Amino acid sequence: IFGGLNKPFILLHRLSICALAQQQGKTLKNPDAAKKAILNAGQVYKYPRMLSAKWLAIIFAMQNDFNSALKLLNAALKVDKGGGYTMEVVRLPLKLCRHLCLNKLEKKSSFSCKEEVKRFKSIEPKAEETLKRIGIENYYKDINSWDFYEIGTLLPYYFS
Repeated sequence: IFGGLNKPFILLHRLSICALAQQQGKTLKNPDAAKKAILNAGQVYKYPRMLSAKWLAIIFAMQNDFNSALKLLNAALKVDKGGGYTMEVVRLPLKLCRHLCLNKLEKKSSFSCKEEVKRFKSIEPKAEETLKRIGIENYYKDINSWDFYEIGTLLPYYFS
């Protein structure tokens, strides 16, 4: 609808609303078609397409389809460098979601949120302070308390 597949910000907006609906118990129709469209569009790692992939991955993760979620997250994180500090931070929720999916599948992940924040601080001295204000320390703790939807909403819209 509204040409969402050809207009990346409309797609991003619609998928974030769909994730909210899923989080509230609504049944979504055909997320597999959206997955296929996003993955076939190419350059999933570019902004804003990577955020669409994040929201769709969250939808799949909330449906306990962690393999589909991982496929989207891995495509969105294919390029870890580029875009500077801001894009590095915008990728943080994707990395948290990937880490949680791997945990749910009982697979190893070397990701550490605390270490990632330290890395950000080495690039931007006020990064840690800013991220602490939005609750990043919750992701230093027990992974069993993490929630996919909450991770998706971690960064304020104006920041991303």
